[in-house]
Amino acid sequence: MLLPTATTLHIGVKIKAIRKAKNMTQKQLSKQIPLSQSVISQIESGNTECPPDILRLIKTALDIENAPLLESERAIFERRLQYWCDEIRAKRFTNAHEMRNEMAIILKLPFEKDMAMRYMIFEAKLLILEGNNLGKAAEILNNAEAAISEASEEDRYHFYYAKGLLCLYNQDNKSALDYFIKAEELPYHDTEPSIYYYIALCYAKLGKPHHSIRLLEKASTMVDSERSRMLIDINITLATNFIHIKQYNKANTLLDKCLLDAACIKDTKLYGKTLHNFGYLYQHTNDYSKAIDYFNKAFEHYGETEWHYLENAYPMLYCQAMLNQFDPQDERYVKACTLAAESDLYRLLFESLPVIANLKYINADRLAEDIILRLIRMQKYIIALDYCHLLISTYRQRKNLTRVNIYKALSADIYVNMIY
Repeated sequence: MLLPTATTLHIGVKIKAIRKAKNMTQKQLSKQIPLSQSVISQIESGNTECPPDILRLIKTALDIENAPLLESERAIFERRLQYWCDEIRAKRFTNAHEMRNEMAIILKLPFEKDMAMRYMIFEAKLLILEGNNLGKAAEILNNAEAAISEASEEDRYHFYYAKGLLCLYNQDNKSALDYFIKAEELPYHDTEPSIYYYIALCYAKLGKPHHSIRLLEKASTMVDSERSRMLIDINITLATNFIHIKQYNKANTLLDKCLLDAACIKDTKLYGKTLHNFGYLYQHTNDYSKAIDYFNKAFEHYGETEWHYLENAYPMLYCQAMLNQFDPQDERYVKACTLAAESDLYRLLFESLPVIANLKYINADRLAEDIILRLIRMQKYIIALDYCHLLISTYRQRKNLTRVNIYKALSADIYVNMIY
């Protein structure tokens, strides 16, 4: 026999479940509305219909005025829930937070386990994309994980997507890639370009630009608007990949377009993200002064979250080190080291800056060699390559051809990992 679901439960059964969840007796409920205890009992047992005006009074007494108890209300609520997901994905955070409060009513309905799970997953997505409360997001997803194997295909898709986002923001790019691929394997994503974008972003962060470019080009064909936030994100990541494979003109052209598009839709964060990537472009073409100018401009727009700060501060300070302007007492360096304390990657990167700023000293180059090996273990191939090139230049100056050849060979191995 099929068990009753939220869609097949009688309205009286739902009222009873909510009342009991609130530890309220029928007598206590009857005192708040003009109905006797016996009539409430008849409604809950399904022996008496519950007219709309009485249902409104019961909802008010149970503090669930906007709860979707009727099937028509559930259909509207499900559409609102999906719209909320779209607002979160589009990073329209002001509206998303207003809707978060509206949608939270579903948590008061003990029989709506599926929609409650979807609400929690969407809430976690919102917290992750804002980047301000990853701990709370992790707690929400951990609570949902026990039931996810029995969840619908749609809910599993959203769960894996949210777990991928969480891992990505925590710099665990390999786990993020695994979760996004799990989501992509579910048919639910068919017209969803963002899943390809995030898989591509993981590949980019894992130092595999060719894999990333193929997926980003696929994602770009699925975006409707020419100036959507999603397309700007795709183009920024494409530009980053072109920088990694030294197609600097292509990267410059894309970033020019992104800057214009971000200005047109008045998205300050995307504008700052584009400025950051212009800095990255000039860093890789060795125009360190110009790169620093762009990184400084990015700080004005990029947002104040810990993740954004670290992402922008490291390359800027790296460029200062290349210009012999690095100062370990610099306010931004001190702040970045504090923020990086919980991140293995960023802690290593900021610890490496005094080392690469002093490569002329014999002990510093040995420390740099250790840093490169640790970066390779973390699959941060692009940064490892940068450090290899620095050591090759250092050993050339010392006329140490043996070590030059060692790091040329290591660079070649890293390139192989980037391609395959």
